[in-house]
Amino acid sequence: MTERSARRLIVALGAVAGIGLRVAIHATALGRPDSDEVLTALMVRHLGDAGFPVFVWGQHYGGTAWLPVVAVSLGLLGDNLLGLRVPNLLLSVANVWLLYRLARRAFPEVWAALAGVLLWIGPPATLWFGIHEQLFYPPTTALGLGLLLLVHRMVERPGAWTDPAGFGLLAGIGWWTGANIIYFAVPAVVWAVVACTGWEPARMRVESHPEQVRGRADRVWGPTGLVDGRRLGVLVGAAAAGGLPWLVDVVRSDGAPLSATSTFPRIGTFPSRVGYLFREALPGALGARDILSHDWAWGAVGMALAIVLLAALAIGWWQGWKQRSWDAIGAVWFVVVYAAIGWSPDDPNLRYTFFAAPFLVMLVARAARFVATGVGPLAKSRADAAGGVTVGVGGEPTFHRARRATSVALVVIVIWTGLSAMSLARLHHLSENGGTVYRVGNVPDLDDVIAILDRERVTRVWGDYWVAYRLVFETDERIIATPSAGIRRYDPYTDELRRADRSAWVALKATQADALVAAMNGLGVGYQRFDTEHFVVIVPERPIQPEELPEAARRAPETPRPTL
Repeated sequence: MTERSARRLIVALGAVAGIGLRVAIHATALGRPDSDEVLTALMVRHLGDAGFPVFVWGQHYGGTAWLPVVAVSLGLLGDNLLGLRVPNLLLSVANVWLLYRLARRAFPEVWAALAGVLLWIGPPATLWFGIHEQLFYPPTTALGLGLLLLVHRMVERPGAWTDPAGFGLLAGIGWWTGANIIYFAVPAVVWAVVACTGWEPARMRVESHPEQVRGRADRVWGPTGLVDGRRLGVLVGAAAAGGLPWLVDVVRSDGAPLSATSTFPRIGTFPSRVGYLFREALPGALGARDILSHDWAWGAVGMALAIVLLAALAIGWWQGWKQRSWDAIGAVWFVVVYAAIGWSPDDPNLRYTFFAAPFLVMLVARAARFVATGVGPLAKSRADAAGGVTVGVGGEPTFHRARRATSVALVVIVIWTGLSAMSLARLHHLSENGGTVYRVGNVPDLDDVIAILDRERVTRVWGDYWVAYRLVFETDERIIATPSAGIRRYDPYTDELRRADRSAWVALKATQADALVAAMNGLGVGYQRFDTEHFVVIVPERPIQPEELPEAARRAPETPRPTL
């Protein structure tokens, strides 16, 4: 089997698996949107009302560079979930292609194709979260992979102007989109310096070979190096242009983007967050723990699975680190940044592991390659096979090596697909079995609530954050709702509620609904009550403002957060 035919087989199998998994997510309760997702569609509906929004409504982070693309998709496909999600699907394909281009610089064809396919079909938490439009998760990954590809080109063809300009532009847009771009930008720069200098800590002796150090420095800075003064100026100028919306908002808002996360919680310490990452977050992202609850999947089986997966990552990391690869450097940097973020454990849906995915799949591909070329009769030919030569070594024909590599790659794809499928199946059961506080979309479907509101001709509603914006989206703004607690992201919706002569309250059954009924009784206000399976709809005789009610009546119980 030739490398080309092996690549085609790997890509075909992976493409079918990835499409099937995405269809299963979109067509089932796993695809239920939450308010954060539908907010993007609501922003598109109001484009131009008060100028183009620089950030997601109600905050000074989360740039909107991707919003015009979503607007085009919604215009072509309709104002629905499919139209909202197609851009992320296209970005997923683009990210696979970008990763393949990067992997091709490190691997022969089979392993580069495997790396791309693994990103297409997993990790499960990334796959599930990535289908939901959030404006800055898949776009940041695309921008970050673009940075890594451009920095490779800068190393490969020093002296060119277009690559530094492109690097700066993507870095600027990435910073506007979100500070998460540093997950990729820093490893890109570090790898470039390492690649240009050939830095090897165990071997470099500055005192013994000063002329080598000077020569290596020239490869980083100088007319024929990675950058010089002019090209650095181009890079910085392009970065400023890409990040101009962010810079303008800093000036106009008295520096609000600089302190946008100042109110976020700080959970644990740096070491405890490192422990949490390897004990809970990474096993959850890879499928050994359940998404949302973080319980071990199948108990002891999940624990054993986590050990195997982390061991595979360790093998892959060591193979990459010996070559000072961008993915090995990026994996270390991811751990540092993740642990430096004080609120990273506040993450039941594991979204803060999203940007680890490209590094993780590269490490898995490296581990698979090591197994295929470094175990058993191929041990003697590992170095030869790594270079993709066509002559057998140690009596092993090249055909057999290629067949073994293809077999290992296909087995890895089947296992990776199985992990994603089983993790998604467990998430569906956890969310929909009726006996859990964990719910995809944070709250259940709202069809029955909408039917009651339509029947009662109520068009203005107060509800929890996770209820309000979904009501607006799912009724095409026939019903205007705004959060009774949490972030009120769009003032015109709130103003509509404040002015309304008649409004309703929607509360999740149990704790919130009980508190709401008790508060209404305490106010002495008459009301109509309508019950659905999961919600209580209260239509009071007069409009009730949130300030009149206790927080327990205004806010639905949150998904339990992991603890350190």
